[in-house]
Amino acid sequence: MKTKTASSKWRMENGLILFEVTSDGTTAPAWIEKTEKLSKIGVMAKNMLRAKQDPNNSSKPYFKPTKGVKYQVAVMLGSDVADVDRSLGNIRIRADQHKLFTPPIELACLIPHYLEVSGIKEMGLRRIITMHDPFGDSEGNWFITAGSLILLGSDIDHSALETFWGDPQYRCLYRNDGFAFLLNQVS
Repeated sequence: MKTKTASSKWRMENGLILFEVTSDGTTAPAWIEKTEKLSKIGVMAKNMLRAKQDPNNSSKPYFKPTKGVKYQVAVMLGSDVADVDRSLGNIRIRADQHKLFTPPIELACLIPHYLEVSGIKEMGLRRIITMHDPFGDSEGNWFITAGSLILLGSDIDHSALETFWGDPQYRCLYRNDGFAFLLNQVS
């Protein structure tokens, strides 16, 4: 992985890439449209953004747009975790050790629009996986076994937004993957 140097959009601190993004009230359908203009968005990602509610809590929507919320983003580097230990479950354990918080789904939309492909490449990363809570698609489908995760991520090799299989034991992660969490709890 190339050496990372800070830019005007991000900085390195204590082994984490840090930056701030501010929400602008964009709804899930509007994010789909904006992303399609920027690059591509995967079919499964569209389905997930269109999901009406969380099957585990019918009063909670999957995607809740906010306006003016400043997200302090911390990206953990895959290269900081040994290859044999680089599972999503272990990434979450390390995030807990760093006292990082689970981000909302909205962050998965904000990151690629803020950083763009060039910013992600500048960080020396292939993609940033936003480590939000698990969810299924708009038809209530879960794509892998119960208790596993499905994540949205920005990927410089493919779509700007795509789904990502996220079973906690999943190990098909790369040294040049980044994992986005929050520095502060957002309510």
